Amino acid sequence: MSNDIKKFLKVQKENASKWKIQTIITISVLLILILSLVFINYNISDNKKILHNVIAENNKNKSLLDMTTQNLLLLARDANEIRNYLGLSLKDYPVFKTPDSNPDQFANESEEQSDPDQKNDDLLFFKALEKINLNNNKEKSKLIFTEFITNQKLAVLLKNNGLQTREEDDLTLSVIKGTNKFFSIQLNEKIAKIIITDFLGVSNETEAFDPKVSTFMQNQINQLISHYKQLKEKNSALSVKIADAEIKKLFTEKRLTLSAPSEDYNVHKYEISLNKVSLLNLGINKADLSYFINNQIFTDLGQWKEKLINTINELKILNDQEQQIISSHKKLLSIFKDRAFSSLLDSNHLSIIQTPREEHYFTHYDIIAESGDKIGSFAVENFTGEIFIMDKDEIQISSLNALADIEQLNGKNPNADSKKKIKIPEYIPEITDYYKNPKGLTFLLCGSNESNTDTIIIVNVIPENQSITLFAVPRDLYYQGRRINTVYYNQGETEFLKELSIITGLRIEKYIHINMFAFVEVINILGGIDIALENDLIDPTYRIKEDGQWSTLFYKKGFYHLNGIQALRIARSRHFSSDFDRSRRQQKLLIAIKNQFQTIGFTSLNKITTLITALLKYVKTNFSIFEIIEYYNKFKEYSVSAQYTLDTTNILYTTYSNIYLLSEEEKEVIVADAEFDKGAWILLPRQNNWNVIKWYIRELIN
Repeated sequence: MSNDIKKFLKVQKENASKWKIQTIITISVLLILILSLVFINYNISDNKKILHNVIAENNKNKSLLDMTTQNLLLLARDANEIRNYLGLSLKDYPVFKTPDSNPDQFANESEEQSDPDQKNDDLLFFKALEKINLNNNKEKSKLIFTEFITNQKLAVLLKNNGLQTREEDDLTLSVIKGTNKFFSIQLNEKIAKIIITDFLGVSNETEAFDPKVSTFMQNQINQLISHYKQLKEKNSALSVKIADAEIKKLFTEKRLTLSAPSEDYNVHKYEISLNKVSLLNLGINKADLSYFINNQIFTDLGQWKEKLINTINELKILNDQEQQIISSHKKLLSIFKDRAFSSLLDSNHLSIIQTPREEHYFTHYDIIAESGDKIGSFAVENFTGEIFIMDKDEIQISSLNALADIEQLNGKNPNADSKKKIKIPEYIPEITDYYKNPKGLTFLLCGSNESNTDTIIIVNVIPENQSITLFAVPRDLYYQGRRINTVYYNQGETEFLKELSIITGLRIEKYIHINMFAFVEVINILGGIDIALENDLIDPTYRIKEDGQWSTLFYKKGFYHLNGIQALRIARSRHFSSDFDRSRRQQKLLIAIKNQFQTIGFTSLNKITTLITALLKYVKTNFSIFEIIEYYNKFKEYSVSAQYTLDTTNILYTTYSNIYLLSEEEKEVIVADAEFDKGAWILLPRQNNWNVIKWYIRELIN
């Protein structure tokens, strides 16, 4: 400590001593005055003259009394400042509690004009002191806890009774014997005491392991030993009941499994299950020694057994196979009633007999031709519930699951385009430059639902022949280790345009990104669109709700006037057709929207305003408003001359992300291994040559 600080503290101590003397003198004067007043007031009724003198004297000394009060307040404040510097706790002097007193009103002018930030800084020291004190109390509490749980006498007590300790957390210790809990020893930091609670809920508070605590714990240990002895007897009785012949017979009949007994601190229990599915929990609550079946409690073992038998008898138990068999029949009957499936039957002049025909191994639903002859059947295997398709002689063609695997592996579907793939030249020169369209415009039109981009269409406008060509890029095209439709969301439009430009050989710098909600809203604002479907559109996986009823998506071939929701359904459906068919439908929808746009006159200001509002809300683009107006006026009379889709009918093939780099021999081995994860279903250019896509697009443009 420096000499200056020592001198300062010495001066402050001397001042404190002087202040004490001054305070005693001042208080003595004040007491004399008060006693005088009391004495005079006591005799006031005897002499009015004395009263007059007292009042005069009181007025005379009033200023002295006020001055004394002020001095006391200031002295008390100074005293607390001195105590603070000396590291002593602040004192709440009685003078501060005078009802009319306010030390701030006596502060001098310099104090009233002091910097408030300085006062706040001073307050931080007071708060810091409190924090230090609180932290010190916590440390003391933890020290108490540590000393308690490491006490040698406690260790001897526990050892003599065969007990062990287990730390639950920093402030809690459990005293156990096997899976039986005896005590919870916990620190209460607020009161700096140890709370000892036995398993039955009896508690004791202490600050140290003393003889009283030792006696308390030993008494509770004796009681708990007796308690756990009763628990053991009840467990034995319970085991006998569970092994009862009547209950064992039920287990056999219902094909139930009883687990080995298990226990924790609170319960001793068994589990009844079927095919590893838990059905019932039963056992004993350790605290009150009651029996339980799930959430029901019993004090009498006979009543418990009776309830267990009734509960097992009431169980409606189906094994996995039985559940699968019922599920398969329900599935078939449901699909037979589906209007889309019915339409498919009608279009092929077929019908299904929905009354099942059962034989030893299978239950059949026969498929009948227009002639009345059976041509095959859907059959449910009676032992597994698996669905098979049979020929007319009831010979298995395939299981339904195997058919799905084959279709997916080959990239085929019932409505897939059967056109032969185009012939690719044996040698294609490397294309490194971008296609030049100096007078025209090439831009990306894409649509998204939530995160990924579902629709990717490249629009190429050629002024020379006033035509617009559309190229649909499938979203499952696998480029640089990822599906192309994930790039926009994960890396943004700039990277998306860059990668599409590299893949197609077209310089794409502009884009229009449309949210699916804009698609719906714009079509509704336009009053709907007209479109022709060349084939029935059936999608059993696309569930729709119309007139309060759920059904599958189904549109017969023909002409339709669609609202926004209906158009969106047609744009998104793909599971019973393909991504490629979907791309073609989306292009038809875009043309229909364009045609409907052209019917809007500039007199329809309300409709135009509503359209602009919707587009601003749901459309993102890097076209400026001036470019949009310019291109609209320039190209509005152009027609869509061609629509192309990159697909497996021309330059793409299907495979899986984990096998496409393997040799044909390796692929055969992998496909035969049902456990191998083939990865995601993807599309790649034929011969794995990305130059093929650029060549194909230029061939189409030229």
